[in-house]
Amino acid sequence: MSKVGSVGTEFHIKLRERNINNKGVLMKHNNDFRFDLDYGKEGEGMLHKMLTGEEGYRVEVKRDRQAHRTNNLYFEYESRNKPSGIANTEADYYCYFITDTFCFIMKVDVLKAKLRRLIKEKKVINDKQPGGDNNTSLGVLISINNFMKE
Repeated sequence: MSKVGSVGTEFHIKLRERNINNKGVLMKHNNDFRFDLDYGKEGEGMLHKMLTGEEGYRVEVKRDRQAHRTNNLYFEYESRNKPSGIANTEADYYCYFITDTFCFIMKVDVLKAKLRRLIKEKKVINDKQPGGDNNTSLGVLISINNFMKE
């Protein structure tokens, strides 16, 4: 009996590792409440580490005053002819507040790759959009819908 339990536990651990590592295995449904609870608690731990800076996680936070009205996101990469924003962040994660009560958090390297791909596929509104104080910055402007669905 314990041998079967061990195999089951190993299987669940492997599924969880694949899911966390984003290797394409997505858990659609699981009737094992303990597994779901453990997985959820692990996520809580990950968020706690991001928010407290434990284990060296660094989070860059952007708060956008207009995104909820314009339905667009703006990712600055240059200011006054120097790299800035997403181009030179040292953060591990990027948190973007669309409103005061809604945000998304992404790993910076994943976000940069996504923006490059969307620019290449011409799914952005403008990849050289002036912005910031006195329009001295450049950034990528993309609709929230395109960003979220891609």
